[in-house]
Amino acid sequence: MAWVKRRPSEYVREHFRLTTAPAHLPPDPAALERLLEMMDGTGMLVYASDFPHDHGDGLAALLDRLTVEQRRELLCGTAAKLYG
Repeated sequence: MAWVKRRPSEYVREHFRLTTAPAHLPPDPAALERLLEMMDGTGMLVYASDFPHDHGDGLAALLDRLTVEQRRELLCGTAAKLYG
């Protein structure tokens, strides 16, 4: 298509955000690492609790795999950028 100037993944990264609730993560840590790579780390993730619903420990498992900087980005940075 002549009007598509960039790779589809670039449009997705620019215009889509995913929330952490519910966080149905792959059980394999290596698969989770690949998933984070595909999403440019936490740059596409926005924190969501979905309170009062309980979706298990997916968010806790995700936070355990992140660096301090990535946690900060996930818990407040992405939303701050998104909402200004």
